[in-house]
Amino acid sequence: MDIPTIVLIRDLQDAVLSFLVREPCLSVRRALQDYITFYRTISHYRNGFVVALFDEVINNFGQVIVRVNERLIFKPFEHTDENIRKVFALVEEMDKADQKRDSVTETTVARPSAVREALKLKRMQELARPEAEELLKEAYQVYEMVLRWVHEDAFST
Repeated sequence: MDIPTIVLIRDLQDAVLSFLVREPCLSVRRALQDYITFYRTISHYRNGFVVALFDEVINNFGQVIVRVNERLIFKPFEHTDENIRKVFALVEEMDKADQKRDSVTETTVARPSAVREALKLKRMQELARPEAEELLKEAYQVYEMVLRWVHEDAFST
């Protein structure tokens, strides 16, 4: 691994719904197809990254960095309230720059957001529609594959 790379895996429905909130013009079908394509594509480079669960990144990022360090030296992250505040401040600045705005866009900022959670609830019913059933099933198979990678990373040390 030449560049420290962390691939995030999140509960499938949460990931797809979050993507739909970020990109409201997307259909559920397209969001599921993009999910499947992304993880299948990176599967060819499996030895080049560490996989981390979304909850682990949010609640124990230091442990994720320990796993990255086992492959490439990287400064440990101490999961303190102060460091989390600094990370969220940086994430908000990045969002403002990305969106070319003076304020954070709650539908795109990469940190927890009550606004996004409410919007995800509104779109959740789309995942239950019959036309999404086959893609949802395929996406869950991909999700399970990536979860196995997390287990491999955790026990390969």
